[in-house]
Amino acid sequence: MYVRLAKPLKGAKIALLKDITSNCYQARWTEQSFTNWEQINLCKAELQEKYFGKFTDALANHRDSTKFKFQECEVEAGNNVEKAVFCVRGYLRSMEQDNDKLVDLAK
Repeated sequence: MYVRLAKPLKGAKIALLKDITSNCYQARWTEQSFTNWEQINLCKAELQEKYFGKFTDALANHRDSTKFKFQECEVEAGNNVEKAVFCVRGYLRSMEQDNDKLVDLAK
């Protein structure tokens, strides 16, 4: 299920780490007498948002939507096992569709 997301996310993580290494550990922030950890962490957070901000927001929105639909279906199914199985299958289909949408954002 998550195989389609793995490669783009790994690529984005590698790019993020390279960017952090080259931009967030500047000499003026890492002097031996004083290391400005606040500035380094702020830089890391900004770059994290740059690389994964849209993806993280979309992930939360899609997953929440799919989860709410599944919970509503479960409540409607009640104690009927056949209807509950239908809900689980629908949930898995929705997760696959979410992954397809998220792959584009992860690139």
